[in-house]
Amino acid sequence: ELCNSDEIFFSLVNVLPKFVDLDHLNACLVNIPATENFKTASNTISNILHIKRTLEILPILSATCQKCAGALLKLIGTNLESKERIFLQEEIEKSLNPEASISKKKQLCNIRSQITLAILPGKNGLLDVARRTYQETIEE
Repeated sequence: ELCNSDEIFFSLVNVLPKFVDLDHLNACLVNIPATENFKTASNTISNILHIKRTLEILPILSATCQKCAGALLKLIGTNLESKERIFLQEEIEKSLNPEASISKKKQLCNIRSQITLAILPGKNGLLDVARRTYQETIEE
């Protein structure tokens, strides 16, 4: 079926590479760090940004699957439109900037900047002070 419909095929070709490694992400989410430090906090924020990205892509994948004639792909598309996905997106939006995203580029400065600015101001006073100091350092 995917080979017969160019629209569905190219839609999937465009959306699937945007997904992160979901197996790795699930393993990271299940793992509870023994100690809290900068690295674990940074990894947690990074994982949440990956979840946010995945949740934003799911409606596109769902719509594409529902266009298919096959019952299995239609069922997958229906299952991707769950209320839990919407709930998770709303909860993430309460704490993260709407523009916050994580780049696939592995530039350390870029990733640290994205993580630093991801959390909404006012959620943690120490984080707000650290963010202000970081931004002043970057500007100089």
